[in-house]
Amino acid sequence: MTVIANATRAVLLAGKAEMARGPRARLLGLMGRAHLAPGAGLVLPRTRGVHTHFMRFPIDVVFYDRHNVVLHVAHCLRPWRFSHYLLRAAGAIELPAGVALSTRTQRGDVLVFSEG
Repeated sequence: MTVIANATRAVLLAGKAEMARGPRARLLGLMGRAHLAPGAGLVLPRTRGVHTHFMRFPIDVVFYDRHNVVLHVAHCLRPWRFSHYLLRAAGAIELPAGVALSTRTQRGDVLVFSEG
C-alpha cells in the first residue's frame, strides 16, 4: 500500500492507496468496483488522462508532474466522463469524491508518496 500526503497543506490524501502497475492495471483502474473506501485511492503512474466508463461512483482525480507537484484537480468526476488530458502529467491519483475539496488540494501543491 502507498500513503499519499499533501505536504503543502499537511494533510493525508490516502492512507491505503493501491499502485496500478502495468498497462492492464492502469487501463482497468477502478472499473467494476462498487465503491472506493474512505482513505483508499489508486495511483496511476504515467497517466495523462482518465475516464470513468463502467464505473458506478464519482471520483476526484489529482494529476501530478515528475516533481510530484499538482497540475490539475478534477473534482467529483462522474461515471461515463473523461478528464482533461495533461501533457505534462507524470501520473494521476483517483480518490473518493470530495477528498480533494476537503483537503483543499490544488494546483501547485506538493505531494509525498511513501510505502506504508
